[in-house]
Amino acid sequence: MWAQSRGQKHTHWFVPVALMLIAAVAATLRFWDLGHRSLWIDEAYSWFQANGTFAEVFTRTASDNYPPLHNMVLWAVSGVFGDSETALRAPSAVFATLNVVAVFLLGCRLAGPAAGLLAALLLALSPIEIEQAHQVRMYAMFSLAATLHLWAMLGFLERPSMRRAWLCAVTGTVVLYSHLYGTFLFAASAVTLTAILLARGWPARGALLRLIATQSVAAIIFLPWLVVLARRAMTVVDGSFWIPLPDAGYLLENTLRVIPAPAAILILLALAAWIVLHSRRREGGAAILLMLLAILGPLAIALALSFAVKPILIDRYMIFAGPLAFALGAAALVRLPVPQLLQAAAVLAVAGFMLLPARAAVSFDPPWFSDWRALVAGQKSMMREGDSTVVFPPNAVHAYRYYAGPVELAADLQTPEEIVRPLQFETRLWIVQRLTQPGLGDEIVAAYLAAGHRLVGRYDFKNCSLILFSHQ
Repeated sequence: MWAQSRGQKHTHWFVPVALMLIAAVAATLRFWDLGHRSLWIDEAYSWFQANGTFAEVFTRTASDNYPPLHNMVLWAVSGVFGDSETALRAPSAVFATLNVVAVFLLGCRLAGPAAGLLAALLLALSPIEIEQAHQVRMYAMFSLAATLHLWAMLGFLERPSMRRAWLCAVTGTVVLYSHLYGTFLFAASAVTLTAILLARGWPARGALLRLIATQSVAAIIFLPWLVVLARRAMTVVDGSFWIPLPDAGYLLENTLRVIPAPAAILILLALAAWIVLHSRRREGGAAILLMLLAILGPLAIALALSFAVKPILIDRYMIFAGPLAFALGAAALVRLPVPQLLQAAAVLAVAGFMLLPARAAVSFDPPWFSDWRALVAGQKSMMREGDSTVVFPPNAVHAYRYYAGPVELAADLQTPEEIVRPLQFETRLWIVQRLTQPGLGDEIVAAYLAAGHRLVGRYDFKNCSLILFSHQ
């Protein structure tokens, strides 16, 4: 290791200074201009679910497809700092920054401080981590929880004390309550570590009992919400879901979103070389196996469910795999019998390729995001007393109300057939439309004109529009 090879004095200053510099870069990328973009629909759902009493956080989240921990955090933060876009996104930025430190600890546990620093540098520039740091969603928190959970599991593998077993249980509980995929990660890591301990035979029986006991406690704590998720799963199975069935191209695209191509190539080459060079030795083999199956196990479960039940695989659900892969690849790289300067050069080269995507991720604004802030500001500047408003589709209502306030809508329109059926209104009617179906706006205009109403104006914003009608 770099620090170890240059003496104890070098260790005292180089590693912490390098980590602070990497963390500073990560924090800059994650906190930069948090409020520049309007909330999009999923973010507005998180705001709505956390915008009520503490009991309502649970009841509202129970109608969705994930556990409540992130919404509980939002509820606490917004109670102190308000619910501006910046305040709502700040927890994600904090979690994503802390994850850089956590992956350093994970890399250190795998192969020392050199591996930790390399992994931290790659994660600091990870585009998907930066994107999710700028969103009011649970993914940055989930990624951090997963990194800490694997760090705890490796610690238990190294020295299976009861205290470390309870640390595995605590981090496992956080993983479970962070995201649906937390159940996949928890199961994959617990089963893998159990198998490793079983393979060690009778001497590991005490460690195995500690692991089973503490992991069972975590599972029991999660059991009430598991029942909620099971009920929601039946609704999802019976209804439609927007995620496509994965094929080879889809899998590759999603993988490269979680682990950028240069980093993926470096990780695979380093890991393959390490396995070949150490095939007759057991150095770190159990830790490598645990890390690999913590990445591949949830992916295998998600793929199986996607083909057997309903497609549920998408890149941000697998965000936790990036930090684990960076730590694993860095650990393999520093164990190769190559000069340490060459190891550093390889990582810096990959980091260089990731700089531009990392910078672009700060202002991530895909075409499916809608500018609800501009739309509501435009509508308010033209509103009159007695105007009525409807919003379509229904999943856009919370995003609209975040900016418009608790306005009363003229109708609850659920289907395209309902939105093109002219409504009765007194003076003027605003139709707020998210542009999800090509030509639907033209159909709305044609239907209202045919019913004898007058088109006052049609105003387009990013991926959303306003259509204003009045009586003739």
